Amino acid sequence: MLLKCIKCERIPDEYTDMNHTIANELNILLITGNELDRLDVVLALGGFRRTVNIEEIENVESAFFALENSRFDCILLDMHEKETAEFLDNMDAQTPVVVLAGTDDERLAVETMQKGAQDFLVKGRMDSDLLENAIRHAIERTRILGELRNSQETLKNTKAQLEKVLGEMQEELAV
Repeated sequence: MLLKCIKCERIPDEYTDMNHTIANELNILLITGNELDRLDVVLALGGFRRTVNIEEIENVESAFFALENSRFDCILLDMHEKETAEFLDNMDAQTPVVVLAGTDDERLAVETMQKGAQDFLVKGRMDSDLLENAIRHAIERTRILGELRNSQETLKNTKAQLEKVLGEMQEELAV
């Protein structure tokens, strides 16, 4: 269920230290059923030095529908242990996920990151700069991992082609 889509804008500074691969406008999917947490995140996003479009969803079931119909630069997922694990298990690796948790549980943070989250932030300790850096780094890590997967696939295909050519050459030499 779509709660609302809002746009947070702030006149950009001369902000040239950002990685040029990340757009000046971010599309964020915020998944939270808690109104206070939602307000905290929206306020933090409002402090960004870029335009942020936020689509707010109450639960993970609705998130999959939103992901099928829209493209997001990053997903901010409010931590609910069982739902978060299921969501991360069913996500593709194309969209980075930053998990927002109410606890600073290192074991939980490690497990969440092992399941595919790009970052794990504690809600009470999060400010605009920390959230912006986490999102920027999550997007960049996801891009780099995608390039790595593509390079591995290219290498695998090249190896197969070389093995085929080598096999053909060996057959010709044997004749």
